[in-house]
Amino acid sequence: SNGAIVGCMSSTIRVPWAEDGCGHWGLLVVDVDHQGKGFASKLVAAAELRLAGACSEIQIEYEFTPDEEESERLMAWYEGKLGFRCTSGHPRGHGKEFRKCRKPISQEDQQWGRQARLTGVREEFVAELAALESALQ
Repeated sequence: SNGAIVGCMSSTIRVPWAEDGCGHWGLLVVDVDHQGKGFASKLVAAAELRLAGACSEIQIEYEFTPDEEESERLMAWYEGKLGFRCTSGHPRGHGKEFRKCRKPISQEDQQWGRQARLTGVREEFVAELAALESALQ
């Protein structure tokens, strides 16, 4: 990848369609030439660490089409390897289904997430204070 952007995703601590304490990640995309190389897993791990700093649960949603290879592969990844449990699957027509899935964040991961979040905040404060101090001299 040589510094090129090969993927992106969103992670949100508070979304209007979930209760407080339930974070959300989505809009995950990885360039086709870079799929299957662990980039999506690294993006998800970073998003989940970020969410663990402020949440106790994570929600995702996706559209599923039974018997479609790509859809079945994503379901196995989301609801298998990543550990999400589907709380609803509503028909969307044309054989498609909207799936809403959640998973809890362990207490240990919440502690690691909080530590990472607070360390980041401390680093921002230190940098801002240093800039202010040099401006005042």
